[in-house]
Formats: sequence, structure tokens, C-alpha cells
Amino acid sequence: MLMGLEPAVALLGVFVGLLVGSLGVGGGAITTPTLILLGVAPINAVGTDLLFVLPSKLFATLLYHRRGEVDVTSIKKLLMGGIPAIILSYILLVTYMRGVGIEGVNNAIRLLLGVLLIAVSFTHLAKIVLEKEAAKHHNLPPLSLELVGFIASALLFFTSVGSGVIVMAVLLHLFSSPPRKAVGTTLAYSLTVTSITTVFYAGLGAIDLRLTAILLLTGLPGIYLGFKAIKAVPRKPLIAMVAVSILLLGSSLLFLGG
Repeated sequence: MLMGLEPAVALLGVFVGLLVGSLGVGGGAITTPTLILLGVAPINAVGTDLLFVLPSKLFATLLYHRRGEVDVTSIKKLLMGGIPAIILSYILLVTYMRGVGIEGVNNAIRLLLGVLLIAVSFTHLAKIVLEKEAAKHHNLPPLSLELVGFIASALLFFTSVGSGVIVMAVLLHLFSSPPRKAVGTTLAYSLTVTSITTVFYAGLGAIDLRLTAILLLTGLPGIYLGFKAIKAVPRKPLIAMVAVSILLLGSSLLFLGG
């Protein structure tokens, strides 16, 4: 691990924990790019964030599950698309790594993550603007959630980002799920696909255990505080702040390679 990162990583863990506990999203979109900008190799940043988010989301999921705020039916449909996506993504990553080497993979991850973060930031901002006009579609094609699961899981595998914001947006605006149930369902789905993806990254040796430990020690208390404060947190200002932060991080990643 790069020396001198401990204080910055500790603060990062607290901030991300608060976001995951109160919004159910924002973890990977903040953690992974910040680690990269601090000097961690992109593939290691993704793997480290995945392991960090794994117990963090387990803790948060249990809190929501205890209150019956997890939709098991939706999770099953999401996983029908998500699990095949992870397997295919792993095959693609290994094949690409053999062709271009680790530096090529790191550059590709950084660029993909930068573009995705910018898109995610505008998604968050659009959610704020269009919240009252969101359509309520109840007659979506039967494979809609499976497709969402496939796309979200593929993005998660390569960047550790996407599963939360995509699934949350679909559940809230297309299925009109209550906010707390949408958060709980998103967390439970993300927990499952993150668990599988983490195993693959561990096999690649792309996880920094010391960084993960620091993130967990500060992130878990943050998750609990965020969960307790969810009703008191002004969601729109917080989401707007997260969106701007993600936009800046994504732009920084693109300029980093430019």
C-alpha cells in the first residue's frame, strides 16, 4: 500500500459509510475513483472497494431486512441477469489482460470508470429534477429486471460502480417502490453480486487488504449512523452534493490519463 494514505482512507470510509447507510448508493462511485486519484492501481482500487463494500452492505442489508424492507422477488429477477453477466465479464477481463497486459487493463478501467461516473452524476441530477414527473410503469416486459441486473452487474465487475444507482433508479421510478424498500432491495442485490465479483478479484490478487481494513473500521460506524439518520437527511441536497462530487471525480480520472 502507498505510504501516508491512512488518514485520507479513514475519512473516505466514514463518508462512504454515511452515504451507503442513508442513500443505499454512492459507495463505489466515491471510493474507487478516490483510491485511484490517491495512487492505487485501478484494478486494485476496484478489487479493494468490492471487498470493502461487501461486509458494509451485508451490515446495511441486515438492518433493512430486519424491518421487512427487502423485496426478494425483485432480487431473484435481478440475479437471473446479474450472475451470467459477472461470469462473462470475468472471461472478458482475463482475455483482455492476456492481450494488452495489466497496464492496458488499468487504463481501460480508469477511462471506463471516468465516463461512467460522469453519466452517473447526470443521472443523480436528473433524478432530482424529474422526481415529480417520473412515470409509473407497471406493465414492463417480463425480462426488464433481468436486463437491468445484467447491465448493472457488468458495470459493477469492471468498475465497482453502477449496481446501486441503476437498480435504485429502476425500482423508484419504474416500479414505484417505497424509498426504504428500494434501498433495502438495492443493498441486498448489490451484496450478492459483489460477493461473487469479489471472489474473482481475489483470485486475480487485485485486493489491498490493509486499505480494506481501514475502510471497514471507519465505514461500518458511518453506515449505522446513516441508517439511523435516513428520515432526517434532506435527500435532494445530499444527492446533489454526491452528484457534483462524482462528476468531479469522473472528470479527474479522464484528465489523469489525458
